Amino acid sequence: MFPSVRVKVRNLDPCQQYYVAMDVMPVDSKRYRYVYHSSQWMVAGNTDHSCISPRLYVHPDSPCAGETWMRQVISFDRVKLTNNEMDDKGHIILQSMHKYKPRVHIIRQDPRLDLSQIQSLPSEGVHSFCFPETEFTTVTAYQNQQITKLKIDRNPFAKGFRDPGRNRYGSRTCPQNTRQRDPRGSAGLTTETGHQIKCLRVAGQSRAEFHTSQN
Repeated sequence: MFPSVRVKVRNLDPCQQYYVAMDVMPVDSKRYRYVYHSSQWMVAGNTDHSCISPRLYVHPDSPCAGETWMRQVISFDRVKLTNNEMDDKGHIILQSMHKYKPRVHIIRQDPRLDLSQIQSLPSEGVHSFCFPETEFTTVTAYQNQQITKLKIDRNPFAKGFRDPGRNRYGSRTCPQNTRQRDPRGSAGLTTETGHQIKCLRVAGQSRAEFHTSQN
């Protein structure tokens, strides 16, 4: 998944063990199409997401002490997306031409539960965060040439598409986001003890089209 979701968390219990996980949820029940002459996405009809069970990606550093999580940027750069509903590799399954939003979950470790292979969120000890600026549209081919160029330049998995000898961090003009937001983004939830756990999105591209693999 590129651009990847990268966050920082605050106000965790330094000594408590936590899992950090992410899933991707539909923004709405609409299917979209890209209209070239107006350069915008338009609703093409309704859809049913009930045929796909949401998958939870658990960060590989989990479980880890709150002190450690708060010290570092938490990156979900290993998340893989697919539109193959028969996928058995643990990739997050999405439908093409739909809008989605990632959710980040901070899960307090419960000694009564084995969360190493969790398939769904526990009913207790979970704080979830969404950032509107991370919403994206799934496509099977990129609809915007600027997005294609941006990803070729910046995506570490697209080395074969870059010009020979070109610095992978060479500058390009990025598409402009017409909505002005705090480039970090932030969200917070208050715990039962009155402490507010905060999750900050690390600055990056606000919106993008994500290509869903057929594999």
